[in-house]
Amino acid sequence: LTYHKNYGTKIAGVLSTWGEDVRNSALDSLVLVGDKASKDPPILPAKGCGNDHNDQLVCKAGVALQLAYQRLGNFSWVFMVD
Repeated sequence: LTYHKNYGTKIAGVLSTWGEDVRNSALDSLVLVGDKASKDPPILPAKGCGNDHNDQLVCKAGVALQLAYQRLGNFSWVFMVD
């Protein structure tokens, strides 16, 4: 879960470290969700959720879980990072 102002910094850091390992794994199960869509870095939008760390963060988490299920199918566990 992220915010568009972090796409070039925090997300770039994730994608150059552990995120790269996840993306290059056989499952490629990394799903990045933010307030705005982006092709590079690949961020899916959480439309209508907003940007604060209260109700809007819960909204983004719900959207992220839904998108992960739609794109990846059924997993026995999930790890979310904000």
